Amino acid sequence: MKNSRASERYAKSLLQLSIEKDLVEEIKSDIDMLILIFSESREVSNLYSSPIIPISHKVEITNKIFSKKINENTLNLILNVIYRKRDNLIQSIFCRYLTYASRLSH
Repeated sequence: MKNSRASERYAKSLLQLSIEKDLVEEIKSDIDMLILIFSESREVSNLYSSPIIPISHKVEITNKIFSKKINENTLNLILNVIYRKRDNLIQSIFCRYLTYASRLSH
């Protein structure tokens, strides 16, 4: 239960930031792409779910893979979640963001 509430808080924070900066659609596109990458690449998915991989490696790999490919705010969310050792929630956060963003457009 705590994990779903944490995912919800991260997603709502990202949504609020994206609304303030008028980036809802851009971040939604980032997240659509990231969900696709996670679903197609077991290595990427496992990177964030593994407690064995050191945070410094996760940050380095994340920056190498996603820097300049996704919005800075999306990247910062991922890095923040890694630093807080909540990276196992990333996919859940993405899904919640998409749910909240779709509610805005309806």
